Amino acid sequence: MAPLALSDAQLDVVDRAAWPLAPLDRIAFLELVAQRLQEQTTVSDGTVRLIAVECQCRFFASPPAPDRA
Repeated sequence: MAPLALSDAQLDVVDRAAWPLAPLDRIAFLELVAQRLQEQTTVSDGTVRLIAVECQCRFFASPPAPDRA
């Protein structure tokens, strides 16, 4: 699998989509996003956003509990 070359803005989209997920789901989410992006012939900002949202819906159950530090 070749490494993905995403712009800072595209990485920010993926990061923001991962944030509301439960911490244990974030790795699986990122792996799924990477897999789906690898399947694309071109990776535009819109493609990244669409795939991130679609993948987020698969993992989102409820907002994570706040950290009580």
